[in-house]
Amino acid sequence: MLKNFILSTTTFSEQEVEEFTEKLQPAVLKKNEYFINEGEVCNKVGFVTKGIIRNYYLSSKGEEVTYCLTFPNNFINAFSSYVSGLPTRESIHAITDVELFIFNKSDFDALIEKDIRWRTFYTHLTEKAYIKLERYIFMLNMESAEKRYEDLVNNYPDFIKHIPLKYLSSYLGITQRHLSRIRKNIF
Repeated sequence: MLKNFILSTTTFSEQEVEEFTEKLQPAVLKKNEYFINEGEVCNKVGFVTKGIIRNYYLSSKGEEVTYCLTFPNNFINAFSSYVSGLPTRESIHAITDVELFIFNKSDFDALIEKDIRWRTFYTHLTEKAYIKLERYIFMLNMESAEKRYEDLVNNYPDFIKHIPLKYLSSYLGITQRHLSRIRKNIF
């Protein structure tokens, strides 16, 4: 799937994509393992092929706030840390067992220096990440909790049942009790 994604967003040949994917490291995160922890510098990008990942941060009250859920065929990383080289303020956690491919920043930076098309691919990824975050912010501020939940159920019906209520309610910006009421009314 990753090869198809790269081919669909660039002008690389299949051979060039094959050379890139040979550098990828297959990895497995068991349920509750971390891709990265708060305070670490993110020097890698992952492409999830199986499982569910969540990005979260600790609020000023010490509560975990889930702000991103990542499903298969999507990239993950702590973007601001990846770009700045500074420690991240977020953690990236496996909700389920996860299979992914990892590529290191230094390898990717070398590709960008070698061929402008990799810079174009990187720009495409950053734009996609920005749009995803913007949609989440708009969703939280413009849609009702019921609508936010229905959208998740409609878009990810096979995955939603694997997300614990505490993470799901945090992602939706509501309490677990409110989420339980919504679920009862919808089903």
